[in-house]
Amino acid sequence: MPVADPAFWEVFCTYTDFGRMPAADYAVGGRAATVFGHDWRAVPLPAWVAMLADRETAGLAAGSPPPAPAADVALLVLSREEFAVSVRDALRDLQRPDRLARSPLVRSRLVAPAVAAGVAAGGTGDDAAARVAALRSAVADALRLMEASPRDAKGFRAVNRAYVHPAGSHEQAAEVLGLPSSTFRRHLAAGVERLVELLWDREVGQAGA
Repeated sequence: MPVADPAFWEVFCTYTDFGRMPAADYAVGGRAATVFGHDWRAVPLPAWVAMLADRETAGLAAGSPPPAPAADVALLVLSREEFAVSVRDALRDLQRPDRLARSPLVRSRLVAPAVAAGVAAGGTGDDAAARVAALRSAVADALRLMEASPRDAKGFRAVNRAYVHPAGSHEQAAEVLGLPSSTFRRHLAAGVERLVELLWDREVGQAGA
């Protein structure tokens, strides 16, 4: 948000969690503009609205900084490459909630809305178990889409037997599906890539929600 009088607007911007962005300041025709901005990736719209509601009901004075989120629940913004690596790691840990709780995905936009909805509905709170459950639910939703798609069905079966209902080793999973190991590995690679794509679409969609 560019403004011509930063001293006048600073109180409002601070109250609404818009901070100074000096690198974006500019001038047109000798008239300077100071830019304030909000990182919608770190604090997306639903969380931002909730923050403003909390500030209003708490009666906080204008100009006082918004409370910082707890470090263990802060939203983590991942690049596409980081996200893909995290999905592959999460698949390997899908049957180990203790390990899954350490996945970067439990602090991603993929999980945040479901956790917030659970808390709003009177759930037990924003804890590790809730985040793991939300992550597993997101993976299950994407896999259902794959299962229903003729194009993705082979990839779904491979991912399902490798990670969701594991048949032991990948060689054993290939045997259960009646596939040569090389064919199973090809289907699995395609299935994992498609799963990453579906989850990433959901992650990015949450950013614009």
